[in-house]
Amino acid sequence: MSLADIAPLIIDKLPEIMSILYWASFLFFSWTFGNIAVKSLRKKIHFATRYILSLGVGFIILFCASAMGNVFKFVSGGIFDLFKANLIINGIIATAIFSFAFYLLAAGTRRKEPSEIIKELNKKIQVMKDALSRNNIKTISDDDAKKRAIKLVDGYSAKNVVMRDDKWDVYMEDENGKKADVLIDPYDGSYEIIKDESHLPLKRIIGALLIIGIVLFSFFNFTGFYQDDLSSIAESLGIPESEFKNIIKPKNLPEGCTSAMSIAVKYGMKINELEKIDDEQMRLSLEEKIGERIIGLFIAPYNGMNYTMVVTLPHDFDMQSASEDDITKNTNICVALGDTLCDCLK
Repeated sequence: MSLADIAPLIIDKLPEIMSILYWASFLFFSWTFGNIAVKSLRKKIHFATRYILSLGVGFIILFCASAMGNVFKFVSGGIFDLFKANLIINGIIATAIFSFAFYLLAAGTRRKEPSEIIKELNKKIQVMKDALSRNNIKTISDDDAKKRAIKLVDGYSAKNVVMRDDKWDVYMEDENGKKADVLIDPYDGSYEIIKDESHLPLKRIIGALLIIGIVLFSFFNFTGFYQDDLSSIAESLGIPESEFKNIIKPKNLPEGCTSAMSIAVKYGMKINELEKIDDEQMRLSLEEKIGERIIGLFIAPYNGMNYTMVVTLPHDFDMQSASEDDITKNTNICVALGDTLCDCLK
């Protein structure tokens, strides 16, 4: 099957195809934007939960991007509208805002990767094996813990050390009164530094306010998600939407008829290969119905039917003085089934 055979089928199904593509892109960008933002939470989340959360957050981001697009128009017109470039740009901005807000909300949390956890477990297991084999394990003393903590946290001094949850907890403080804790494993020496987090509530409040702010802004400027029909194509071609839809898929065609667009797409470039029709009575009948001068009648097989492809020019068009380009620009194509005029592409 050649491209000329496939193209008319695509034209006939273009509204449905565009709808599927737009909804697929909607889901794709929802998940992509949402997934980027959710990663800023820095928490280990189960895949299924992450997927659902990413879609939900992504939906909110697209909602915000659609509303922002009504205020911030970075690019517009032509192919930019067709590929929703303005929506994507605003989506990237909204994703950055949400990512930063989530980063602030998750301040103070630390996500350990599975590989990191496994590495730590293997290290501890090895320590225990060595201890069992020697029957004599030398733990890190409280003084050793203090010395390590002072080296780990520059500018802080060790105030106290206690055993808490099987780890040495070294309480640290700097000259300005800022506090920190260093948790040191007495067996393998692994550590975790926990600094004063009194500033974290403010970060989380800022993060929450960012999300609330952008959502409220979007709520008052939202006029709808991007359209999933043919309006964007019509706008990029400079054709009114109603007229474009009628060209692609005319309404109320006579029974058994097809659109002139389908026939033009299939045979427009190889019209000379079609069999000509020499029927004066048909020509006069169709000229009267079309209201233009017919310069060619051809048999055009399509979907198991033999249609008549009619090529016309305006009655007042002067072919003698016209150039080839003028003839092409003024040529119109109509389709007929027997004596019935189906559709015209002008």
